Amino acid sequence: MRIFIFFLLFISFKSIGQEIKVEGNFIEDSIQIGNIVSYNLNVSYPNNIEVLLPDSNYNYSPFEYINKSYSSTINDSIYNYDKVTYKFTSFNLDSIQFLKLPVFIINSNDSLIMYSNKDSIFLMEFIKELSDSLNLKSNTKFSFVDLAIDYPFLSKIISFLIIFIITFYLLFRKKINKYFKTKYTKKEYNTFINKIEKLNDEIQKDFKIEKIELFLLLWKRYNEKVSKYPYSSLTTSEIIHLGIVNDIKENLNSLDNTIYGNKKITDFKKNFIMLKKHSTKIFNNKLKEINNE
Repeated sequence: MRIFIFFLLFISFKSIGQEIKVEGNFIEDSIQIGNIVSYNLNVSYPNNIEVLLPDSNYNYSPFEYINKSYSSTINDSIYNYDKVTYKFTSFNLDSIQFLKLPVFIINSNDSLIMYSNKDSIFLMEFIKELSDSLNLKSNTKFSFVDLAIDYPFLSKIISFLIIFIITFYLLFRKKINKYFKTKYTKKEYNTFINKIEKLNDEIQKDFKIEKIELFLLLWKRYNEKVSKYPYSSLTTSEIIHLGIVNDIKENLNSLDNTIYGNKKITDFKKNFIMLKKHSTKIFNNKLKEINNE
């Protein structure tokens, strides 16, 4: 039985992998020590799954990460197309340097890692070979050199700035923390709303059970992150039993009947509006909680 389950998981991962394309390439052909080069990572994947791309915490050896920039996601009814441009530098002396990057694929059951193709870049060398027969001149004459930087004065300035920053933070840390928490919470909410609004438009144009499931998954994940209730790990009946969705019990049951009964829903927009209002209420409660800290 275990072998059979493992075989099914293997087939599932293989089919997912075949639908996902990951391509990486350097824009430049060569690099100089300490200079910055650009690297494009292109990913296409079905729009019913989520992918995560490497960030600043990833080890890009032999390169050192500088920054990255996203291009807006392009999508159609089946696939999403993401493009990220990374900026790297290198102090490695290898004449040819290689890089391939991972993409982390997240679905409702498990996760999978796929890698891009391995691309290479050449190191541009200025000194091909050091000669052993260099003639050196001896010079023991002392030369006076002007001090370019007043280090004692610079150290005082740095000490003053450090003390000022620490004092400022200690005096206003509550307001500072509240500001960043509020900003982050609003950003998460706006991102969530944009995703489900877009998904709602797609469902209105082309009804598919998979899109209903994705909408419910996004809704549960957002509510769990903001309210701390385990929405994602609970069934609809368990969520209702907790007593935290009394205002949308009928709407959740209607979506469940659509998903598991494989029936086309006629009033999805009504259910969508009610679940969106529920998430907005949780969001507003979170803002009040932050303001009262």
